[in-house]
Amino acid sequence: MEWVRTFEFSASADEVWAAFTEAPGSMTWDNAIVGAAIDGERSATWTDTDDDIGIEMTMHLEVTESETGARVTITRSGFGEGDMFDIRQTSKLIAWTEAMHDLAVYLETGLDLRRLHAVHPQHMNSATGVQFREELGGLRVTDVNSGSFGEHAGLQAGDLLVRLAGVPVFDRNDLWLLARLTPAGENTSVQFVRGKELREAAAPMSPIDLWATGELGGGPRE
Repeated sequence: MEWVRTFEFSASADEVWAAFTEAPGSMTWDNAIVGAAIDGERSATWTDTDDDIGIEMTMHLEVTESETGARVTITRSGFGEGDMFDIRQTSKLIAWTEAMHDLAVYLETGLDLRRLHAVHPQHMNSATGVQFREELGGLRVTDVNSGSFGEHAGLQAGDLLVRLAGVPVFDRNDLWLLARLTPAGENTSVQFVRGKELREAAAPMSPIDLWATGELGGGPRE
């Protein structure tokens, strides 16, 4: 299984590659290159290990010239199965997309905004402690951590999350945004569908150490 994602930048290919290899400090994108094998001109490959679900994926990043400047192509490939694997794959794709947004700002302004919260857990505010699978209807609960917001709110595997903190939730991006805005311990409402019944509950949001697989994404190299 693999996903391939491309990102277009107005900067030159050399400038984009330098952002991965020569940027000062540890940026939200260049930590992916640390320890990677540079296997061609503006190209690198490394192993991305997800210890919590016991898989290794091959990551390949390539920077090429394009008509408007530069194109970054990121490929993640390997084998896995089950909800946890699918959840991690989706989360990694979203996290890389956010990191590329930060890279675009850096190339334009020189500022490292570090908006991808998964790279800096101490900056994150809260977690639900619930593992979700993305479906057309929204986020389907697949597992709930003991002692978490999800457990105290009564969420169970099979429930469909529709609102959190009174805000409609359609996908993982919405969930990440709400986790950034809601402090741990804050009593938070949740609305979900079980069977054909719409239910509501409320519970304190969990601290980060109760996060569930895929909830916080996983940055370029987490």
